[in-house]
Amino acid sequence: MDYPIKVSGSLPISQSLSTAFRPAKAGLVKVIAVIAWDASVPPPPPPTFLDVQLEIFKPGNALPVATTSDRKQVGISPDKNLGAPRFVIWADALATAADLGADWSAKITNRGDVPASYAVTVRYQVVDGNLGKIDHIVVMMLENRSFDHMLGYLTLEKGRTDINGLTGNETNLDDNENVIKVHHRTDTYFRNDPGHGYTDVADQLTWPALTPDSSNTGFVHNFAKILAANAPNLPPIMAIVQDKGLIAGGDSRTISFRPGQPGPITIVTEIDKNITHSESGKLGALSLHRPGNPILVIKTIPIGGRSLSLAYTATAADLSTPGNWTCSVINATETSATFQTRINYVQIQHDLNQQESADAIMGYYNADELPAYDVLANEFAVCDRWFASLPTDTFPNRRYGLTGGSGGMDTTPSAADVTKSPLVFAYTEKTIFEVLQDHKLDWKIFFSDLPFAFVFKAFAQDARLTQRMRTLSNGDGGDLEHAVTTGDLPCVSWIDPNFSDFRESVAAASDDHPPGGVTNGQRLVRQIYNYLSASPAWTKTLLLICYDEHGGFYDHVRPPGLSTDENNPAPGGPPDHIPKFRRYGVRVPAFVVSPWAKARSVSSDTYDNTTLLKTILNRFCPDSANSMGERVAGALDVSSVLSLGTPRGDIPQIPEIPDPPPEAAIHNREPDSFGDVLRKSIFGF
Repeated sequence: MDYPIKVSGSLPISQSLSTAFRPAKAGLVKVIAVIAWDASVPPPPPPTFLDVQLEIFKPGNALPVATTSDRKQVGISPDKNLGAPRFVIWADALATAADLGADWSAKITNRGDVPASYAVTVRYQVVDGNLGKIDHIVVMMLENRSFDHMLGYLTLEKGRTDINGLTGNETNLDDNENVIKVHHRTDTYFRNDPGHGYTDVADQLTWPALTPDSSNTGFVHNFAKILAANAPNLPPIMAIVQDKGLIAGGDSRTISFRPGQPGPITIVTEIDKNITHSESGKLGALSLHRPGNPILVIKTIPIGGRSLSLAYTATAADLSTPGNWTCSVINATETSATFQTRINYVQIQHDLNQQESADAIMGYYNADELPAYDVLANEFAVCDRWFASLPTDTFPNRRYGLTGGSGGMDTTPSAADVTKSPLVFAYTEKTIFEVLQDHKLDWKIFFSDLPFAFVFKAFAQDARLTQRMRTLSNGDGGDLEHAVTTGDLPCVSWIDPNFSDFRESVAAASDDHPPGGVTNGQRLVRQIYNYLSASPAWTKTLLLICYDEHGGFYDHVRPPGLSTDENNPAPGGPPDHIPKFRRYGVRVPAFVVSPWAKARSVSSDTYDNTTLLKTILNRFCPDSANSMGERVAGALDVSSVLSLGTPRGDIPQIPEIPDPPPEAAIHNREPDSFGDVLRKSIFGF
């Protein structure tokens, strides 16, 4: 019989049904039963109950080795029709080598008042080793944060000497040779998108010089360059002068002010009464004077209104003569009136307070800002040597995570590049999803805005691929929440978060990509973890959480293969058919979450994004484990982390995470960010 074993049918009152099976390997046996009232048979008068018992029997045993049951009342809906509640029951048992020689059985018994329909799924270990304990791999890849930035606090503040985190002594020099130390950051938003392209990462890792004892010293230096380049895009700081006074008919009033920088000057005067007549036919005038009293501009307003306004853009030449500027407010009527004037002008050319300072790149978060990660780090496994696949940004690293290579790409294309040559369905590498499809294995992509896989050509040509995409929200019964409720998870589920550039508000993003916050990412992690840990499939599930790349944030660990000569990576880097790619990127946060992982454990094996592929292939397609390129062939899977002999019975809880604080005024979003490029490639705008 095919694996997993699935049987369904009707179960009359007081009847039992047994399903025979024979485990292939020693390990966990799981039986899941989905029960519902059989609506084809009229029920007795209420109260009416569904009551079903599930038992697992080993060969030759009269007594079950596992028993579970549930009882639910069949309710009455407002239209007086009987409802059809559904519930799921499940049980686990361990098979030893001695238990494999004969058939087991799973028995369900209807002890209720109405006939039931049932669907029973039997799973057991079919692959040797730790990965054989897993039937469902769930991958969630977030965006652009480094290990020290997110998890370095575990050593510094939690005393985790088993983790290679921060000590508090890590530093960078700024361009003025000031020592900048790592420090705790409480602001969960980050106003700028730090540099993380290929040349930026080289700068961060090797400036001012790469020595045997020195690397990762250029983060502050590089971020300062990013900030300097962004400064001209910042709005100015405006100054305001306000004046109010009575001006007799035919008289004027002079107001002094001094612009600090070139830029717009706006003057608006409001009059306290409606004057309907003047001999001149004019209400009044505004005249603007720079030092030396030349009139730059005069604006006359005819009778019939109650306001005067004037606008002028001061140039550097205008400001070359020192001294005060003046505005003359003229009452051109014969009637005295009160004139209230407001003058706005540029005091400082760019408001640098609206972007980060260079030392912010050395900031780290802790448990206060990352409550979900704090629970996962304490209750499951942290990987403290998981590196980005390449020392660069999003597109190349995500392509490595899905295909084992980037097609030679070393930097995400700009939005301008996409305009010239659209990326939608442009990449031709074979994805892990197609490998799973070839092996007739179930997989799905669960997405928030758009799945990254849309950039691959196959998804435009093969409806079998696109039909396996589902939203994370409740919907058509095929989404993630439905799958976890019934335990009918696919072999592989890939989670794409709400990417930062697909909504008008940065506050909507859950991918952790700056500029933006980390709170929504924590809420998404909690949501996915709660779904999975409450699922009947939990003891057969592995959740892998990682990041595509470091996003420009400081990390103190030198990536293997780091060298200043891109054609000659240093020893220790990964294999790759492209010589300059035989090096890793900066270290990123990563978790292995499963009831088979020890609490508070650490893996210090060297991983990267292709570890995701190697883990999936070794579990589900071992004959294809070396089919996705040199990088995947040489990658480690995470099997060593799944070391427990029996799955844990405890389910640690992540506390509720409040809504993020109101979004800050962020004007510094990188114009060529991942979301912009992807949206441009798909929608053309």
